[in-house]
Amino acid sequence: MDPRQAKFLLDIFLAEYEEEVPVTKGVLLAIPEYASDYRPDPESMTGGTLAWHIVTSEVWMLDGLLRGSFDRGRFKRNPPTIREIVEWYEAKLDALLPSIKSLSGKDLAQTISFFGLEFPKAVFP
Repeated sequence: MDPRQAKFLLDIFLAEYEEEVPVTKGVLLAIPEYASDYRPDPESMTGGTLAWHIVTSEVWMLDGLLRGSFDRGRFKRNPPTIREIVEWYEAKLDALLPSIKSLSGKDLAQTISFFGLEFPKAVFP
């Protein structure tokens, strides 16, 4: 992948991603606090745990792209309320997205290892 293609992919991703973030926050905030410990089945995650999983998965990918590695278990602290989970998510995105936007095509065309497989950085956001 050449740098122009990599930057093009990032621009497409960011345009769509920035439209989806408010939707994700809205869905998370629709989880009632009293139901954040609810699980429909003993094997299921609670609503709060699932919300934490969603936001940490997104942040983990963006953070890994910037750091150049994808370390498991980076975000173990689960805030106690849905509101705090969303606030954490917002703060992390506010910190990460400007750095993602500033990546050059050359940076994005470089490969990065993802659990033993090599991909251009541009495919991760």
